[in-house]
Amino acid sequence: MLRSFYFIIVPLVVFLSCNTIEPPSSVSSIPLAVEDVSCTEAWLRIKTKNISIPENITLFKNNQVMKVISLLGSDTLLYIDSLQRNKSYSFQASTGKNLAIISSGEVSSQTLDTTSINISWQTFVLGANEIQSTLDDVQIISEDNIWVTGTLFQNDSLGKLDNDIFNLIKWNGLNWKSERVYYLDHYGSKNLSEISSLFVFNENDIWFGDYTRWNGSKFISVDLNISLPYYILRSWGPSFNNFYIVEIVA
Repeated sequence: MLRSFYFIIVPLVVFLSCNTIEPPSSVSSIPLAVEDVSCTEAWLRIKTKNISIPENITLFKNNQVMKVISLLGSDTLLYIDSLQRNKSYSFQASTGKNLAIISSGEVSSQTLDTTSINISWQTFVLGANEIQSTLDDVQIISEDNIWVTGTLFQNDSLGKLDNDIFNLIKWNGLNWKSERVYYLDHYGSKNLSEISSLFVFNENDIWFGDYTRWNGSKFISVDLNISLPYYILRSWGPSFNNFYIVEIVA
């Protein structure tokens, strides 16, 4: 008896699906950095990214909860005190956001150690003995470049008191050098007077309180457009275009 066998082949179609969900264009994060440390203090900076403000941030020190901070801005500087000298610390910040933890990376730093009390002092005698000199301000650019202003009386080459004062003394790493810095007043007259203050942006941009500027090669008088006599006490600023002067107008 002849039998027929029929085979039915059913093609199996496998459909592979592709994940078309793209990663988010921006990821929320908490960049944490150590800005500075001392023997017992640390300064941490938090810059939040794509996180709604205000937000509560938990700060960890050595994997232990240290404090909870309410951030009110996207750039925050934190001050940490009561640390131990010459010890390593790790810091981390995190926050809960929609049941997901957003955390910074762990940053580490070591506090400074205190110096010994074995200090060697060196004494310098500046000025003449006959009259008192006055040193008003000092700026240390480096250990071999120190500028001091004030009123310094010195003797001339014959040992007699010089009638003209020195208002700038500079340290070059080996010795002190006295100089006279002149300025032009509002009327264009050349004057020599006490310099009460100075401010250093860098070694080629130094401002004096008479008011004169050192540009790296020479002194330049700066006219403040003040017709009355004035006396500058202090000056400060983060840049040449953002500068503040405290003065007394006679």
